[in-house]
Order: sequence, then C-alpha cells, then structure tokens
Amino acid sequence: MTRILIAMIVVGGLMIYWGYQEMSLASKTEATAQTITCQDLSDSGPGDNANVQMSEFLLCTMSYVYEGVGNSDTTYKTVWVPAVPLNGDYHQQLMTMIDGEGNLIGDPPMPRDLGVLSRLPMRPTITPSSIWPTGTRSAGLSSTRSHRSDRTRRRS
Repeated sequence: MTRILIAMIVVGGLMIYWGYQEMSLASKTEATAQTITCQDLSDSGPGDNANVQMSEFLLCTMSYVYEGVGNSDTTYKTVWVPAVPLNGDYHQQLMTMIDGEGNLIGDPPMPRDLGVLSRLPMRPTITPSSIWPTGTRSAGLSSTRSHRSDRTRRRS
C-alpha cells in the first residue's frame, strides 16, 4: 500500500510539473504565429509571442542534434538543426566557396555564432533520408525562405 501511495505522489508531482511547463509556454504564445527573420530572432528572441514562423534563414544540416528512437542511430524522434541568417556573415562566406557551376568547393565550414536552433516538424519517425533529400546531405546545406517550427530555441 505504501508503494502505491509513493508512486501516486511521484506521478502527481510529475503531472503538476508538466502542467506548469505547458501553462508557462501557453502564456507566452498566441494562436497565430508571428513572422520573424532569423536575424531578428537571434538578436532579440521571439518577443511576446513564442509561436514564430521564421524567415530569411539557412539551415546548417551538416551539424544537428537528434533524439533517437531506442538504441537506433538511424531513426530519430526529434531533430534540432542550427539556422543562420540569410545574407549574414556565414552565408556570405559560403557564397565565396561556390564555383561557376553552383557547386560547393570543399566542405562547408562550421558557423561560428549560432543564435537559433530549429526543431524540425514531428513525424512518427525521422530518418536521415527524410531530412536530407538525395544529394544534399554531402553538402550539408539547406536553404529556404520560410520554415515553420512549432518551437524555436534561442541561445542564451
């Protein structure tokens, strides 16, 4: 009987903590996402609305953090990818490494200052081939003008 009581107290405590986290996040978001550039998000954070649709960025897919499923190294539950501002210092550095045919010469350097990690949209399972279309993984770059992320983390 004592074990059941202790288990109920622990589970209750975890539920209170989880509820507080969700309430805290809900108080900082609105139903409608705000559009914000990667540079502004990196410099100032999301402001009063943590629900953001980031624009004008370059995803650095050669460097990522993932949460695996079980002991698998090839199936991911969640993936976070660094994002840098489009036309920022890192983007300009990469542009100098592109030859006349549009191919990247050598391996891309690691960005020096990362201000934004973007969590990729959830799927039942994420595999490396679902993150990088054929032929783009070797270059390690993904460029887009708009990417919706349900939670974007800012470096403190």
